[in-house]
Amino acid sequence: MGRIFAVRALRESELPQAFPLVHALVPRLKLEGWVRYARALGGVGGARGGVMSAFDEQGYICGLFCYRMETGLEHGPKLLIEHACALDIVDRQGAIDALLGVVDDLARALFCAQIDVHLDQAQVVLSAPHGPFISALRARGAIINGIRLSKPVKNAMS
Repeated sequence: MGRIFAVRALRESELPQAFPLVHALVPRLKLEGWVRYARALGGVGGARGGVMSAFDEQGYICGLFCYRMETGLEHGPKLLIEHACALDIVDRQGAIDALLGVVDDLARALFCAQIDVHLDQAQVVLSAPHGPFISALRARGAIINGIRLSKPVKNAMS
């Protein structure tokens, strides 16, 4: 039998506890940068963005994703999911399923007509070719809908 995970918005006081998961995705990120980013989403569990986390039975954070609303050209309001991460060593798939299980309800609550999921390069490489996040998303009806390219701007954060 799998573990039971509770998924809810992350509180600001829990940001440091969540940092190891985010650091696994972005190793060069510092705690201060994570806190600044999470706050910029519109509050940690804000109306237009925030961080959702999966907690195990002991209250440890085993997974998370960041979300924010955007306006799409074709469908109007859409929910963007980024930085999804699940690192539970006992039941990683259970943490992933718990996180993805709230996405549709979150989109409906925010009146979004579409959900877009952006997986970081590290997740795509670690998940290749059909890793747990990609497989779980496809099982829920997600399709690959384009390619997102990124280019760093030199000296922009100096």
